Amino acid sequence: MRSKIVLACTQGRSNVEVAADLRIHVSEVGKWRRRFLAERLEGCRMSSVQAGHRRSCWIRSKT
Repeated sequence: MRSKIVLACTQGRSNVEVAADLRIHVSEVGKWRRRFLAERLEGCRMSSVQAGHRRSCWIRSKT
């Protein structure tokens, strides 16, 4: 999704237009546009923890 956002933004489209076309919130478009402008491709990478894939480990005790 991040690549679609960035590519759409490079076509001179507004955040509102991109959000409507991709059916996502306008703030999501703004976030990735800012990150790409500030850090280029490196800004579009995220760790799995940042992406919401945090794993929780639960140890079950035998009772």
